[in-house]
Amino acid sequence: MATLKFIFAVLVSFCIVKGGLSQGQCSLSDISVTQTAVGVVQGVTEYQVSISNGCICTHLNVVFQCAGFNSVEPVDPDLFKPTGGDQCLVNHGGPIHDGDTISFNYAPQSQVALSPLSSEIACS
Repeated sequence: MATLKFIFAVLVSFCIVKGGLSQGQCSLSDISVTQTAVGVVQGVTEYQVSISNGCICTHLNVVFQCAGFNSVEPVDPDLFKPTGGDQCLVNHGGPIHDGDTISFNYAPQSQVALSPLSSEIACS
């Protein structure tokens, strides 16, 4: 019986350490963003924004710094939505899995600096 308890304790410890290591492998720096000029809308440059997850773990509730975000063309709020305080929510807070890319176009009066500010990391 003592051997069985020991084996169980080792397995539980391994699972805890394994989960912790997986999350430790990922960080906010795994979220990348590119902006590419793709045309002109109402006389202003239109940009395609691509937000990607380069980590094996899933990022949730991804928030970007987006001070001054505006667009003369509508942006789908399920993809990118200003939430106040110069912050924007990506993918309506939903998961961005390894290799996923969230893309949208916007046409600002001047290009806005976009950078990841926070996320939750979920590894399985």
